Amino acid sequence: MLNEVDPERPVGTAQRYSMARTAIKVADRVIGYVEARQDASGFDKSDVAKIQEITSACAPVVATLKQLEQSEKNLKKLEMLRRVVDKIRSEKTNDPIHSPRIASLIRNLFDADWIYFGNVDHENDYSTTEITDGVDVPELAAEVRVSRRSLLIPSTLAASGLVAIDLESAAPGQRASGRWMYRAGLRSAICAPLHLDGVVTTMFMCASRKPNGFGSLENKLATAIVAELEISIERSRNSTSLNGSDREKGSVQLVIEQLGPNLHSILNNASALVLMIDNTGIVTEVAGRGIKGLNLVPERLLGRDFIAYSRKIAGLEEALMRALNGQSDRIEIEIFGTVLDAWMEPAVSLDGEPGSATVVVSDITDRVAAERSESALKRVKEEQDLATKFIISLSHEMKAPLSTGVELADLLSMNDRGNLHPDQIERIQVVQQNADRLTLLVNDFLNISKMEAGTFKANPSKFQISELAHDLRTSFEPIANGQDHKFYVTAPDEHQFATADRELLRQAIVNLLSNASKYSPPNTNIALDIWVDEQDLRITVTDEGPGIPHDERDRVFEP
Repeated sequence: MLNEVDPERPVGTAQRYSMARTAIKVADRVIGYVEARQDASGFDKSDVAKIQEITSACAPVVATLKQLEQSEKNLKKLEMLRRVVDKIRSEKTNDPIHSPRIASLIRNLFDADWIYFGNVDHENDYSTTEITDGVDVPELAAEVRVSRRSLLIPSTLAASGLVAIDLESAAPGQRASGRWMYRAGLRSAICAPLHLDGVVTTMFMCASRKPNGFGSLENKLATAIVAELEISIERSRNSTSLNGSDREKGSVQLVIEQLGPNLHSILNNASALVLMIDNTGIVTEVAGRGIKGLNLVPERLLGRDFIAYSRKIAGLEEALMRALNGQSDRIEIEIFGTVLDAWMEPAVSLDGEPGSATVVVSDITDRVAAERSESALKRVKEEQDLATKFIISLSHEMKAPLSTGVELADLLSMNDRGNLHPDQIERIQVVQQNADRLTLLVNDFLNISKMEAGTFKANPSKFQISELAHDLRTSFEPIANGQDHKFYVTAPDEHQFATADRELLRQAIVNLLSNASKYSPPNTNIALDIWVDEQDLRITVTDEGPGIPHDERDRVFEP
């Protein structure tokens, strides 16, 4: 977008623009903007071309930063998911949907404002609230019974899946619970049924005040949580184990024992396939939702020659043949950007001879991407650590010669022999001022580096407030005078003491005074006021500069 300086310019004169705004694009998708403004002289077309060139160069950097930010968010969510899963598995009562701690952890995982678990009674056609956490929705409070059909997803005996709902449009609409949640200030929800033996037994709902508060990441997290809860519930209700030796078990039973008793729910909610392959390589049975990214759906694979299909994928045919010959195998393969985990288990017949094999294929692209992002973030952190160590080392190396220079300047400024001309003394004072500024800069670098490295420590001690004020006056007054500023200090008498890290406090005050001097016009006043207010030490620095813009004041204490 371009704004002309003079839209009614004379014919034949070149166009000039007061503002140029260009989009930062990655793969034809706008991810930001670069905007440049000029005074009355404006930009010409060559300037605009340079701005567009700079914008194009910025695009990959901005895209990488956004990816790293999203990857870091995903990693934090995965770590929170791991803690929730660990808590569900370690729940002593074997009834996690009644645990307030687990409900709170799940709500935090989704950054949600409300969570609900309700027990479904199909015989009497109602749902009873087992536990809630977050905002108050009175109609769905603990132990309240409501009609099963009033829920956002009216559960049936048949299995149903996870649904994300926009309450702005769905409520106050189709279901009573949607209206109740809407009145409580909730604007989006994610709902999922928990199954036992293919029947919905529990309803899970999670809601947020934000419109569209749940995206694809939250859907995947909900799928994982629901599957884990179903496994935990079923294990608590199914204390009996399968009978018979491994020789009498088919490969499907072995798969169930490996993946847990709730295989049906996992397969219906995950991007996975389970294939039964006979000794000729033909797919005789298939289950699961399929691999959506590769268009691998169960109905297309049934009756196919899987050995012929596997020849197109490096390593898959060899692993399959080993399984058909009685050896378990597991490989990771990547096809058109989709990463698959393929596990092959031989099925042993009653006479001990291998006959067929079970192949379990699952999409692990997100997990692999998260691991790669974690590795990239680790490398970035290592580089930051190296940079921090370098700055610390450099700061220490600079401090020794800098201290020597400061001491020599101090000795010369004393003029013990009285043989220095006033001009020479003034030049020495300039050296002292700049040495003080450089010392402050080195200390700032050193402290910031220590903070980033986690080794920064404060050393509080009792000190005299008036002595600190005198030190600050002596150190800063030459700098203020050099900038044509009048410097005033107000402080308590010598009987007032404070406990803090004196050097850090001094450095912070000097930083404020330096900023005041830097941005204040000549022939203006700078004041330092220090006083004791009951148990607090109050310090203010006042100057006559322009001040911090109102829209930037909230960022003053940002690192």
